[in-house]
Amino acid sequence: LGGPALRPPRLALRAPYPPLARARCGARMGAGGTSGAERSARKGARGGGGVTPATQPASSQAPMRELFTPGFEAPLGGQVDTRTLNAALNFAGLAVVVLAVVVKLLTVDAEISRGWTWFEIVSRLPSDNWSDYTSFLTASPVLTKAITSGTVYALGDILAQSTEGKGLADLDRVRTVRSSLCGFTLHGPLSHLWYIFAERLFDLLHWGAWYFVPLKILTDQLTWGALWNALYIAAIGLTSGRALPTIQGEIKETVFPLIRDGLKLWCPAHMITYGVVPIENRLLWVDLVEILWVVILSTTASASKQARESNGVA
Repeated sequence: LGGPALRPPRLALRAPYPPLARARCGARMGAGGTSGAERSARKGARGGGGVTPATQPASSQAPMRELFTPGFEAPLGGQVDTRTLNAALNFAGLAVVVLAVVVKLLTVDAEISRGWTWFEIVSRLPSDNWSDYTSFLTASPVLTKAITSGTVYALGDILAQSTEGKGLADLDRVRTVRSSLCGFTLHGPLSHLWYIFAERLFDLLHWGAWYFVPLKILTDQLTWGALWNALYIAAIGLTSGRALPTIQGEIKETVFPLIRDGLKLWCPAHMITYGVVPIENRLLWVDLVEILWVVILSTTASASKQARESNGVA
């Protein structure tokens, strides 16, 4: 109390930068540093609650624009690319079917092959699978032929879409299911009845000799062949929701071209059908050839639909 007043110590001022240091600092600022104007702008933006879009660099704005681009797939669940999803679903469906068929074919002797060598297992696969098929055919002929035709018509439609230039991402699953249902519910059971009826008719007409095979083929194509083509076009049209007048127009447009194309394909094929193959296995042989025919049928039905849609017909 009475002594000298206490004063806070003076802070030592730093010496100014030497000229060389100031030059280096200015070079760094000019090359890539932050200027005073930019720092002021950023401070003002932080004071207002964040970095404004005007001060964001272009590289940081681009991802934000992509988030609102149609088809962008966000990491935590945004819009999903439709073509990618279709490709994944189609691949998964085909993989499951193929895997199931392969496992079924390879495990036909699973219950009796204990102790067999790999050579014995593989060498018995063709004959034992054929025996399994014929036993199932004898027990349930209509169901066996329905499953066979349904499988063939699905495969044929997939091949038809591939010939139209559609890839795995563009494959129309609903169209394939329609074609498979036509094969399962219509072609398999009706073909079973037709070949029984045709064999009785040919026996009644005494067409058993080999030189009557051409007459059998003409009878098949001008009756059952023409009827089935019309039934397929009608079934695809009805399940697609098209109007009856439209379906009638499609049948009229396609009946003669399909008969013409059918004679080109089925004349050589039915030489084997009616000349070599037993009646109980005819539909299996026909279904193998039918894969090519379904490609023609499915392509024709799709082309007729697209032509009418382009003309404004429902």
